[in-house]
Amino acid sequence: MTLNQLSTISGFLADIATIIALLGIVYAYFFSRKQIHFSTIEKCINDYRQLYHKYEDKYDNPKFLGQYLDLVNEELFYIEKGYLPKEVSEEWIDGMIDYLPFFNKSELVLSRKFNEFHISENVKSRLYSYPRILKFITVKEEIDFEKIFLPLSDEDVIEIRSSERKKLIKLLKRNLK
Repeated sequence: MTLNQLSTISGFLADIATIIALLGIVYAYFFSRKQIHFSTIEKCINDYRQLYHKYEDKYDNPKFLGQYLDLVNEELFYIEKGYLPKEVSEEWIDGMIDYLPFFNKSELVLSRKFNEFHISENVKSRLYSYPRILKFITVKEEIDFEKIFLPLSDEDVIEIRSSERKKLIKLLKRNLK
């Protein structure tokens, strides 16, 4: 075998080794990303379950509200930074819609869960220390909140409600950018 042939073969083997190494790096990246997604989801679900069962009077209890807002702020951070898959992000935002109040243009849309958020002064004072949440709940485009909160009674109503919620979720996700 000539020196030229050995050089060609070693160059070819080096190329194959490089390709294998790159494939390994790509695999490791996607595997670690899935692990980050899974760990983040697991942590937030466990935190929510512990919090949800901690208080009997949760919707009237300021401690529950404070801890819930801390959790929402953390979840919004994870959504903002891309630590969650798109489907999980949208499902969690859909769940937040029933708990959080919203500023829709100049109107306050009250929370459907927390009694403390039924007074506009409480909304502003409670959320002042959560700029991410304030930005998230400020909706500048037209949303029909009557449709957002329609009761789940029949298929037609569910479709109308779901359609408007998808529109709101898209706007809320944009608020995180």
